[in-house]
Amino acid sequence: MSSVFESVPQPPSVGAATAPAVPRRGGVGAALATADWWEHFYTSRQDTYWDWYLPNEIVLQVLQREARLQIRVQEPLASATDSETCAQHEEDREEHQRLQQLHAPQSPAHGQRWVAADSPEAAARLAALSTLQLGCGNSEVSALMWEAGWRSAHNVDFSPACIERMQQLQKEHHWITDAATAQAAGAAAAAAAACASAAASSADAIAACVSSGFVFSVADVRDLSRYPSDTFGLIFDKGTLDCVCLESEGDPRAAAVQTLREVWRCLRPGGASVCFSLYPPAARALLWAEALPEEQGGESAADLQQLAEALAADNPPTVMRTLAPWSELRMQALQRPPLEMPNQKHTYLYIAYKR
Repeated sequence: MSSVFESVPQPPSVGAATAPAVPRRGGVGAALATADWWEHFYTSRQDTYWDWYLPNEIVLQVLQREARLQIRVQEPLASATDSETCAQHEEDREEHQRLQQLHAPQSPAHGQRWVAADSPEAAARLAALSTLQLGCGNSEVSALMWEAGWRSAHNVDFSPACIERMQQLQKEHHWITDAATAQAAGAAAAAAAACASAAASSADAIAACVSSGFVFSVADVRDLSRYPSDTFGLIFDKGTLDCVCLESEGDPRAAAVQTLREVWRCLRPGGASVCFSLYPPAARALLWAEALPEEQGGESAADLQQLAEALAADNPPTVMRTLAPWSELRMQALQRPPLEMPNQKHTYLYIAYKR
């Protein structure tokens, strides 16, 4: 196992009372990388929603910020009156404007004007933003995205029990509020069935599926070949990459790199990969650097070694702008401990933009 994975913290508890005994590898819960463990987990619990890592309002704020960048919507004006909050907000706006300049020329929306966050056009653009959630589980974040205005999101998980539950929730709960959204949800369900069938093997069929609405389907994040390249403007996960890194059969690093190569392939140029993780840059950032193989123009072994040394330093960088696959990788230690690990000071956020 690569040294980059040696000093990782113990994974969070995910319901030990109902979970089966699991094999361990080096003190790390390898079973969290397996479909069987999660299938048992979802069939053993009765939760309507189950979430880990961070409160979903924090997750949603990050997703909304990145969505505004993708669809060319201006950051909303500060509503706070205290000077400290306003100063932080102004700093955030300046950073957002810098990112707009960096990524907007590559966006498929290039040529569109920037619009106000509260405008009808902004709402229409958000509804059309193609988004992929990796390892969706039965997280409430999907429902919150619907409430926030997303209407084109694909949510995948490798547990059939989980996906069946989410499809049922989509029918029963507030995601369907009127005849129009009910019709859209019906189309999404049909698209999900089509995506799961052999008939949806062509790129055109999958592209139609992606654009059809909110869809929940079974898929392994290490193989997203069902989706055409350059499809999504936003791909995100909360803990899924961490679980992949616990792979016990074969090389866990290779499984994680393969996942990010699929993410890179499925993102359109300028699109964003957003990852919430328990682990700091020294244990994660190099994975993004390897998302493009060296023979395809990716980083060389020497470059990767240099990056590893920089990440292991006392003051590692928080932004990398020299990675071949990405125009920028941003790494942030959120001042919020994981829900399951109150003694850990930070949860980590990684955001990478495809060149």
